[in-house]
Amino acid sequence: MVDHSRQLFERLRGALAQIADPQSLAISAGATGLEADDRAPRVFVVASISGGTGSGMALDLGYAVRGLLAELGYADEGVYGILAHSTGRHPNEKKLAAANACACLNELGRYAGPGGYPGDPACGLPARKQNTAPFHETYVVPLGEDLDAREFEAATALLAEYLYLNTVTTAGAFFDKCRCPAQP
Repeated sequence: MVDHSRQLFERLRGALAQIADPQSLAISAGATGLEADDRAPRVFVVASISGGTGSGMALDLGYAVRGLLAELGYADEGVYGILAHSTGRHPNEKKLAAANACACLNELGRYAGPGGYPGDPACGLPARKQNTAPFHETYVVPLGEDLDAREFEAATALLAEYLYLNTVTTAGAFFDKCRCPAQP
């Protein structure tokens, strides 16, 4: 992300502008049979927090998407983080995956709390004030422990199905209601 942030943010900006475009909304409504929603786009940042690229950049990406939505004149309450965690069968990998997940979640807590987000000058991301989380809602999804390749694929397929149902079926309205807290 650091090496290619300019190109990444330009592509994200273009994608966000396209999905919010009235003509794109009309095409989507025609293809899905669902009523077009002209509110701010829902954006799901999906990443593994068990180590590697996702746990290192998911939070920065959340702040980047929120900033791009604001730049395009949209509210940013539709940015959701889906942080998946799983472990393989090798004992050292299990410990490393748990350590990476803890580090990512601790960082999320610091950024969303009184400390705020320090920003990332290398990527051109500005600091954010205290109590500003990278996502409107964050979901930690435990995919499983001691997974082999087949089990991991099955677990990620369920996550993909949730995203599909949430974005191009009438189930999306149900999931939206589930995400709204009963009380502030």
